[in-house]
Amino acid sequence: MTISDQQIRALVFLAKDCRPTGARQWPEDDIFAAVVKERHKSLGAVTLAVIRCAMDKGAQRAACINSAGSHWGDTMLARDYVPESAPVGTRCTVCGYTRARHGAYDINWNNHPFSPPHERMAPEANHAAADTCRSELAPTSGPTERRTLDDLAAANPKLHANLERVRAEIVPDAVTREQE
Repeated sequence: MTISDQQIRALVFLAKDCRPTGARQWPEDDIFAAVVKERHKSLGAVTLAVIRCAMDKGAQRAACINSAGSHWGDTMLARDYVPESAPVGTRCTVCGYTRARHGAYDINWNNHPFSPPHERMAPEANHAAADTCRSELAPTSGPTERRTLDDLAAANPKLHANLERVRAEIVPDAVTREQE
């Protein structure tokens, strides 16, 4: 679905008002030309990109809308509206297009193989598959016993030396406090 001329004019007005104070102002004709080049994309994606680009104080020209940049960031993650009607279960599970129209669009995020919907499994088959997964994920060893700091220090000479040094500093203080 393409963006109409009226929507483009609204985006031009919005872009002009979103320019920050002190930033170079963009001519309306330049904004219009930049948005027209993106009219094959969804209105939401273009609107977000235009606003983000217009809010960038460093963007000198409206042509930056057409460049690949952070202003397009997450705008193309959401699926565009697909106006064709197709029976349920015949669309690609990634992009939503039918097999016949899959890959026909030059869209950056549509460069994947057709992924047909999976058949629904019977409840008994689901339970069997879950049981198989549970058996494969069974723990390989039992719980380990708690180890004390002394046990760890016995296996590590550096830790043992540090533990002895700390005890030598703390224990005399504790003994003198108990005597008081």
